Amino acid sequence: MLFIIVWAVGMIVCGYVMAKRYARCRKPFAAALISSLTGLAAHMGINAISTITGVFVSVNYVTVSCSVIVGIPGVIAMLLLKIFS
Repeated sequence: MLFIIVWAVGMIVCGYVMAKRYARCRKPFAAALISSLTGLAAHMGINAISTITGVFVSVNYVTVSCSVIVGIPGVIAMLLLKIFS
C-alpha cells in the first residue's frame, strides 16, 4: 500500500513539473504528445533490443506511466536503475 501511495505522489509531482514545462511551449499539447510518444517508443526500443543487451525494463503500470509522463528521461532513469541495481 505504501508503494502505491509513494508512486502516486511521485507521478503527480512529475506530472506537475512536466505540465509546467509544456505550458512554456508555443504548442503545449503537441509537446506533451510528442514527449509521451517518444517515451513509449524508447521503452519499446529498450525491450526490443533486450535480447542483445541483456537489459529488460518490465512493462507494467509503473514503468509505462513513467515513460508516458516523463518521457525519455524517465526511460533513461529506469534503465540506469536496472543496470546499477
